[in-house]
Amino acid sequence: MTNRYTALVAALGLKGAAVALIVASASGCGLVARDAGRSQAAPRAALADVAVLDVAVLDVESSWDNIGVLFLGAGSGVPYGTDSMYAVRGKVENRKTHAVHHVVLRYELLDEDGHVVDFQEGYNRRAEHFGDGSGRDGDIEPLAPGDSDDFRMVFFGDEVPRFTTHRVAVVEAVVRD
Repeated sequence: MTNRYTALVAALGLKGAAVALIVASASGCGLVARDAGRSQAAPRAALADVAVLDVAVLDVESSWDNIGVLFLGAGSGVPYGTDSMYAVRGKVENRKTHAVHHVVLRYELLDEDGHVVDFQEGYNRRAEHFGDGSGRDGDIEPLAPGDSDDFRMVFFGDEVPRFTTHRVAVVEAVVRD
């Protein structure tokens, strides 16, 4: 595992099987879908209006982190640097009256005009292993009504175009019988 991914694993608090997932994901094997460099109009309310899906996006935080300094427990990353990453974290809450199997989220980086300059898609934390193709439906603990789960996404600084803000939206809340 390279130092970059080792630092990422430590920063996100991953252990065991999840380590293999994040390495596979960061190298493009399935957890995320990237579309770097394309500029497109920001999606309409269908993406931004999480009330439509009855799954709320809560407590969103972000930071530039220096991968090397993370091991020492202090410092922030230089935006767009080779050893930096932009991390977005938060929670999703199931406001439906029935369980949600997993949540698909879209993480967008926006320019000053509100256009998407980069995006990734991922899952709520309980379902992250599902996204790389190694998980089965039965391996995921669904979100019961009123239950919440964490989410996280990382954009590596040297792979990200300039942006001014970000947006996190629920794309899909999957229900299984």
